[in-house]
Amino acid sequence: MTGGGLGLRSRDLLKLGQLYLNRGTWNDKQIVSADWVQKSIAPHAQVDDDTNYGYLWWLRTSTAGNKKVSGFWMQGNGGNKLAVLPDLDMVIVVTSKNYNMKDGHALSDKLITDYILAAISEP
Repeated sequence: MTGGGLGLRSRDLLKLGQLYLNRGTWNDKQIVSADWVQKSIAPHAQVDDDTNYGYLWWLRTSTAGNKKVSGFWMQGNGGNKLAVLPDLDMVIVVTSKNYNMKDGHALSDKLITDYILAAISEP
């Protein structure tokens, strides 16, 4: 999630995601400027038709049932993910031990879309 070697617990990643979901505010205190948060999650490079890249954030849209959910994501080796989904007021953390595994990201994506997002999109 930083290019390699960052070791954070799931709850630490969750806190980072919540900080960004709250536009840089933690416990009513501005920790990171809201301007920086906005700049870092804005598109700066187009990766493909469905993905842009900010400053260390992947800007993606996922499908939950028949609903599109936009957010910004950090992704690490083996399928580790931090997803911030502002429209749902949600932060998702997936950590795994699938280091250097070929399909690690696909497995994490499936977990998020087929189980977590599908569960919240059901009536």
